[in-house]
Amino acid sequence: MSETENYRGFTININNDEIGMNPRTDCDNGGKMICFHGRYNLGDKHEFSNPDELQEFVDSDKVLAKLDLFLYDHSGITMSTGAFSCRFDSGQVGVIYMTKEGCDLIGYDEGWRKSQFPDKTMEEALTEVLEMEVKEYDKFISEGCYMYDIEETGDSCGGFLGYNHEESGLMEYAKNSIDCEINSRIKARIERLKELIKSKVPIIYRTLPAIS
Repeated sequence: MSETENYRGFTININNDEIGMNPRTDCDNGGKMICFHGRYNLGDKHEFSNPDELQEFVDSDKVLAKLDLFLYDHSGITMSTGAFSCRFDSGQVGVIYMTKEGCDLIGYDEGWRKSQFPDKTMEEALTEVLEMEVKEYDKFISEGCYMYDIEETGDSCGGFLGYNHEESGLMEYAKNSIDCEINSRIKARIERLKELIKSKVPIIYRTLPAIS
C-alpha cells in the first residue's frame, strides 16, 4: 500500500513499514498478553502449556486486573476484549493481565492512579490500561505499520500504527520535519543575503538558496 501527500511543496510518500514496531515485542508493557492459536503467533512469549494453566494463574491473587481476549478471523484478523457476534469465525484466544511486577515495570502506583485516573479504583485504572494495550495491538495485527519518506530531503521515519495517518502521528511527524527544513532553508537564505549585501554584490548577481 503506497500513498502520496503534498505539503508546502514537498512530497510525503507513505508505505507499509515491513520491519515496523510490534507493540508486544518492541515496547515496554505493563500487561502480559497470553494467547493460544493454532495458526497465528499472537501476544507475548510465555511458558503456559495450555489455556487451563493460564486460567488458573489469572484467577489467582497475583493478578491485579485482567481481560479476556477474542479474535475474529475472516479476510484478516482483529482482536477485542469483547466477544464478536459471529461465533463461526471468532472465539476466545487468550487473556491479558496485570501483576505487581508489571505495575513496577511501568511505574503504575497510587500516585500514577491519582494523576491519570482520579475517579477510578486501582483495578479499574489497570483494566483501562490493558484495554488500551489491546487496542494498540489490534491496530498492528489488523491495519499494519507504516512509514514515511520525504523525497526532497531524504528524511524518513516508521513505526506508525493504523490506517489513519493523522491519528497515528505519522502526518504530524512528517509535516514537522518539512516545517523544520523550510525554516532552516529560510535561515540559510537570510544569512546568504546578509553576506551578499555586506560584500556589496549587485542585486542581479545575488543568488540565494532555494526554499523548496
